[in-house]
Amino acid sequence: MSGVIVPVKGRYAVLLTKNSDFIKVKNKNYSVGDKVKIPQYKGQILAAVASFIVVCGGISSYFVPAKYMYKAVKRVSCQPMTVQMRQVMSRQRMQLL
Repeated sequence: MSGVIVPVKGRYAVLLTKNSDFIKVKNKNYSVGDKVKIPQYKGQILAAVASFIVVCGGISSYFVPAKYMYKAVKRVSCQPMTVQMRQVMSRQRMQLL
C-alpha cells in the first residue's frame, strides 16, 4: 500500500492512500508530502495461521489410535435407554386402555 503523508502529530502520521483512505501509521521521521510504501501483512499472517491450524487439526486426527475410539464407544451403554423406552411404552399402553 502506498500513499502520501498528510499531517504528522508526535509519534503518529496520517497516510492518504490512492483509494482516498486515511490510515494512522507510526511516524518514522516522516514529513508532510512524503511518499511512503507500507507492506500489508496482517491479512496474510492471519490466513497462514488459520490454514496451519486447520491442516494440523486434520492431520492429528489420523494419529489417534483406533482402540481409544472403540473404548469410548463401548463405555456408552444402550441398555438403560431400552429400559426407559420400555417403561414409556408401557405407560402409553396403560393410558390407551
